[in-house]
Amino acid sequence: MALLAVGQGAALLSLLLISHRCSAEVFGQLTTGLAIQNYVVLAGTLGLRTLVVRDLARTPDAAGAVWGTLWSLTALPGALIACCGYLISGLLLERTPAEDQMSLYLSCGAWCSMMSVVPLLDSLNKQIHAMVVVALTEVVFLALLQTGRIPFRVDTLGLAFALKWAAASWLQAAVFYWLAKPIDWHFSPRLFRRWRVAAAPLLATSLLMNLPISGAVVLARFFQSAADTAAIGLAGQLAGAVILLGGVGVRFIQPVWRDRQSLKDPLTFRRVLAMGAVGGAGWFTLIIAITVFTWTALPIEYLRGIGSIYLCLLAAAFGVVARVLWIALVAAEREVRVLWAYGFGGIVFVAVSLLLAPWLGGVGCAMGAAAGTGCTAWMMWHAIRFVLPRLD
Repeated sequence: MALLAVGQGAALLSLLLISHRCSAEVFGQLTTGLAIQNYVVLAGTLGLRTLVVRDLARTPDAAGAVWGTLWSLTALPGALIACCGYLISGLLLERTPAEDQMSLYLSCGAWCSMMSVVPLLDSLNKQIHAMVVVALTEVVFLALLQTGRIPFRVDTLGLAFALKWAAASWLQAAVFYWLAKPIDWHFSPRLFRRWRVAAAPLLATSLLMNLPISGAVVLARFFQSAADTAAIGLAGQLAGAVILLGGVGVRFIQPVWRDRQSLKDPLTFRRVLAMGAVGGAGWFTLIIAITVFTWTALPIEYLRGIGSIYLCLLAAAFGVVARVLWIALVAAEREVRVLWAYGFGGIVFVAVSLLLAPWLGGVGCAMGAAAGTGCTAWMMWHAIRFVLPRLD
């Protein structure tokens, strides 16, 4: 957990340093590209990462078949999806030549992220090695920014982010080859047939779950200039960090809500509430820190869009709550409700954003994100309240 905090802390400081030293236009261009590539990585893995982690946990000796099949299925489609993301975003957004170059670099870095071997390290119970690599690359990246080795231009920043992602992926691969015994990589038709059925709902859930935050940034850029998108671009990156850290916290809830009976146990409910209180305190602390930083260190464009920052952080909080309720629905054997809830939230996000963005810009898109994630959490909570009285 400490290594994760170091990595995420360095990433957050890098982001704030860039926002402080760059113009609002450059930062808006950069964060739009980062939001697009975050979605590209999710789509490029085809919903298979969860299945890979599960199969490796069950049969670690089958790592060669699991990983060989995954790379066979995702290497070329992932590259094609990265190219499509680059081309489609270029058609929808009015990009400058430097921003276009940044997007090309980020697409290459996104493909490297798709090929990450983190699940293989997890199968060896070597998660700490993966976190060490991430923390190291983030700290080095922050040091290079602080010392001025990376120019604060949109194209060079895009190249730097891409190299950071590639370095993390390839260093993790090197660590795995150093730790693991030789593996016979091969394609498994049996795994392919099983994954083909199970991957579609996982991919749909993953894309819908991340749609409000990433989509809000891209929609805001579509309706307004890059400079005016800087605030919601910062908000989107902060919200992503909150959801990532919240997702780590949710892992501690999974053993607590392990089955249907544990959902009705008052002791386990109090433990979950205690974890939520700690997370809520951290969320409020982040809001206060970002408010002070925005008022004292950032240009006026960020102050004009500070409402979008608050709304995206609210959306992130709803997103973490939804993940907690997801665990409860899985324990209650009602997984199908998860996809329905995220689908409904995605529809609400798109409808509210398209209605408000032409008049309110980034704030309207952030309202859509908060409404979408809030509706998702509400639907899951309603499903839990409906299911609990019917549990044995």
